Amino acid sequence: MRQHIALALVLFVTSLTWSQGSDSKTQPKEDVRLSRNTPEGTLRLFALGVMLGDEKLVRSTMLPVKAEEWALLVKMPDGSTTKNAEIFRKQCAELKVKSLKAGDKFKLPGGKEIVVTDKEVTEKAMVMVLGDAAIPTRIYKSERGFWWVDGRPTIAARKAAAEMKKRREAAKAKDSTKAEK
Repeated sequence: MRQHIALALVLFVTSLTWSQGSDSKTQPKEDVRLSRNTPEGTLRLFALGVMLGDEKLVRSTMLPVKAEEWALLVKMPDGSTTKNAEIFRKQCAELKVKSLKAGDKFKLPGGKEIVVTDKEVTEKAMVMVLGDAAIPTRIYKSERGFWWVDGRPTIAARKAAAEMKKRREAAKAKDSTKAEK
């Protein structure tokens, strides 16, 4: 009896798969590399959301932050448009993700070195590097089983970049004022 039920379930699932497969031209196939069920997929989705300036996607993958900090993450990067969404999606899906272990060292911009601790790497916490990112990202697993990105380092990097841009523009304006005199 159990074998018949198991066989019926297998046939049912197979028929669903075949029927969905026949419609693959009209429906995009979900890329498992961009899945919320894995820490790597969650990190890739977070990066995609930041690249696209997609607040909904960023919020669905990131731990909550202050309201004014969201704007730093979802501000559309220069030259990016939503028409590039599919290109960005493919790029994010292909990005390599490296999981750091306790004791691993990582050199930050400016030369500071951090060492990953055993408290940062557990069954509910990971430290990962996406592609050739300059900073590692911490990811945490909720009680419901979803992974969440700690976006604070990305926010800090965006703040630093914005501040640097302001300083360059101020210096450039000052130099052009001197040149006019």
